[in-house]
Amino acid sequence: MAEKDSRNGAGPEDGVDAIPVSGIKPLWLGLGAGVVLLGVLVTAVVKMSNRGHTPKHDDTSEQAALQEAEQKSEDAKEQKEHLLTTQRSLARLAEEQKAAAAASAAAAAQAEQAHPVAAAPVGGGAGPAPAAAKPKPNPKAASKLDSIGDDIAGQLK
Repeated sequence: MAEKDSRNGAGPEDGVDAIPVSGIKPLWLGLGAGVVLLGVLVTAVVKMSNRGHTPKHDDTSEQAALQEAEQKSEDAKEQKEHLLTTQRSLARLAEEQKAAAAASAAAAAQAEQAHPVAAAPVGGGAGPAPAAAKPKPNPKAASKLDSIGDDIAGQLK
């Protein structure tokens, strides 16, 4: 006859498993199975992600990079042209404003010469002072500004 197992009193002839399961809690079995399953899943995901990442030589990406570089250089040229046009227009506008200011100063000087101010009466005057004349707007300056704006808009198109 076979010897009986001294730990649990059952031998192989009794049909009982040799691994005692009664001392292992189901929580530990679940945790162990979860860890094994998690390891298998991580390994599978890593292998799947590495399959599609083989380095390839792509001509379309090089062409796209060259086109983008050319576009940037063209944009830079257009920006320089636009800045130069704007600077020229602003300089021309400043010159026209100086000329308009000089013309209005000359017109004011002529108006003072044509209408001399009467001497103030002795004793402080007997009435309110006359109101100053309002300057008239210059229609030529407005039309010049419109033509400058049209020039800039035409160059930008």
